[in-house]
Amino acid sequence: MPTAEPLERYFHGIPDLLCVDRLNTDRTPTAAGHVRVNATGDVFQWWGDTDNEVKTALHVGREQTSIIRPFQLSALDIVSTAAMPVLTRAAAGLWYWERIATGAETLYFSGLVPYKIETASRGAKLTGLEIAYELATANLTSLDVRVDSVVYAQATNPVVTNSHGGAIVDGDYDAAHDTAAERIDSTVANGEHLLTLTLNTPAYYVTANGEVRFEIAVVMQNTGVFRLRTVHGIYTEAQN
Repeated sequence: MPTAEPLERYFHGIPDLLCVDRLNTDRTPTAAGHVRVNATGDVFQWWGDTDNEVKTALHVGREQTSIIRPFQLSALDIVSTAAMPVLTRAAAGLWYWERIATGAETLYFSGLVPYKIETASRGAKLTGLEIAYELATANLTSLDVRVDSVVYAQATNPVVTNSHGGAIVDGDYDAAHDTAAERIDSTVANGEHLLTLTLNTPAYYVTANGEVRFEIAVVMQNTGVFRLRTVHGIYTEAQN
């Protein structure tokens, strides 16, 4: 490797190394994560006395939105106060749960968050949901989303913690759905909604016998049509 050219040419995309501009230049490390280049022999050295310091240098501040997982429609748990919605294939690639109301009725769609994490600082965390649905004929009475957690134990009733990710308020929904009236509106173009919910606090569980569940509660009016097209879970992942 030539000694007169910047490291960027050889290590493009590795920002941890860019604190060293050129070879043949000594750099004295002052904190965990710094890289030292010895002028003799072009030797790279990490500053770090322990394995933990190296991992910290690599990963602190690196939590990224890295996982978006669609929930399979047929895997959702559904409860209805009237007839159950029907899983419908409208065309190739276009599937949804459909319900045509025959009165005031409530539908619950729920799914288990599939990822747990090793510690509160390492692993996948649910940070939001994207929900696509269609309304026709009549507005809904209400549509609300919640995220809860539950812990199971021997000889003990399950313990449910409401609003695991923090209480969900109107301001947590995207601008097109941050009022109850917007979430239930059947008059939007084609009746199609794409709702994004951002949790105040990421929802996760480190307990082996605990889990996190989201729930979409839909209250319908007579003759209204509701079609749930898809639900995506949005996660961040931390390595440190």
